[in-house]
Amino acid sequence: MPEFEYTVKRTKRKSIAIIVTKKGEVVVRAPYVLTDEFIAGYVDTKREWVKKHLDKIRMILEAQARHTAETVRFLGKQYPVLEENREDACFDGKRVHTPRGEGKKAALIKWYRSEAAEILSERVAVFEEEMGVEAAAVKVSNATTRWGSCSSKGNLNFSWKLMMAGGREIDYVVVHELAHLKHMDHSKDFWKEVGTVLPHYKEAENTLKELSEKLKEENWEK
Repeated sequence: MPEFEYTVKRTKRKSIAIIVTKKGEVVVRAPYVLTDEFIAGYVDTKREWVKKHLDKIRMILEAQARHTAETVRFLGKQYPVLEENREDACFDGKRVHTPRGEGKKAALIKWYRSEAAEILSERVAVFEEEMGVEAAAVKVSNATTRWGSCSSKGNLNFSWKLMMAGGREIDYVVVHELAHLKHMDHSKDFWKEVGTVLPHYKEAENTLKELSEKLKEENWEK
């Protein structure tokens, strides 16, 4: 028999199906005509599949709980969160102060965006001079699938989530997008340009991939 509980929802559908929700609930959707014994047998055949998905969701939920209760990332480091009776979020050098309750995440994002606007503008200016290029504009975005982008008009867009990355990773994304002002592709010349400025950019690239996965687990992709 299955090692998990499940809920049966009978409908007018003609086939039986089993789903695992984002909350870790197992739901079986079945036609009215199927007996409880048949449904139990079907669930038993899907036991390993369900257990695999439950384990994955459990890991995600645990990561979200740790993130919510304990710390947040800022410039590559983890800082404790102090919830207070306030409307905004701020950083005192040791802790991140946030509102209590439902407004916490929105306040954090607003704070991240503010920090991103200042820090990224500064880093872009540094590398513009070094690389001999000039961006038309620097903007902070809510992008979820990329850290940065460069438009054909020379506008640079950076995700506010970059504020969770370290300085090396931030510089890599800045240099990457500035290099597109010379090469609007990912040709050998493009990567040569990036490598000239940041010889060890591959390390930063790999770290960003790992961070991206962690942020998905912590529910920052929404």
